Amino acid sequence: MAGALLAALNALVFYGVPALLLALLYSVVQPTKTGLGVLLITLLGALTALFWNMFVFPGLKDWVSALLGGGTSLFMALWALPEQSPNSHLKGTMSDK
Repeated sequence: MAGALLAALNALVFYGVPALLLALLYSVVQPTKTGLGVLLITLLGALTALFWNMFVFPGLKDWVSALLGGGTSLFMALWALPEQSPNSHLKGTMSDK
């Protein structure tokens, strides 16, 4: 029983800390399903996985970690990001009155 609890806590630290940091950043930036938003999430996922692997939990080869982090971030961005609302690029201009 203690081994299962230890494994769960280890997984929470291993996956939860970088996911929480990226989630906080995404909540500030609020990306949408555009090319730039998907690219941003893909690159940040790859870089976070790369640096987390290099400095915190070394084990995988660096390029494998970046590829897995970027790939899963790309698929999640394509699946979960909201569509850009029509005319959202015009917010704050005279056309929204």
